[in-house]
Amino acid sequence: MATDQQIIVVTGLRETIQDLKKFDKDALRRFRKVINTELRGMQKEAVAEVFNAPTHGSGAPMSGWSTQPPKYTRKSVRDGRGFPIWNAAEVANEITITRAPDKVRGDYTTTAFGLKNASAAGVIFETAGRRKGKSTALS
Repeated sequence: MATDQQIIVVTGLRETIQDLKKFDKDALRRFRKVINTELRGMQKEAVAEVFNAPTHGSGAPMSGWSTQPPKYTRKSVRDGRGFPIWNAAEVANEITITRAPDKVRGDYTTTAFGLKNASAAGVIFETAGRRKGKSTALS
């Protein structure tokens, strides 16, 4: 993961894109290219983080996490699917670029660009702490 994080806030994004469509389609194309390039770079870093995660004896990034499906499952655990198994390739394939639809929040609207991890194992990997002297989560 990158150590220097940047947050870019564009006020009036929807209006800016609508105006660029009317007046300067080339500038709009370049603007989208910059956003997409940055998002693809973030996606590559996230995928690399999955494959470069330190593993335990089972090959999973956290102790006790199985890489094999359970033999017996309970209906009460994820509708009988059991705890998600660790498969780095599957987790990496589920990391996608998202352009979230506009959300109205009070008197303003937000549009978000980012990464989405659709796999249950990937979500656990992202949010669980890692032991490196002390427990820390990925940021």
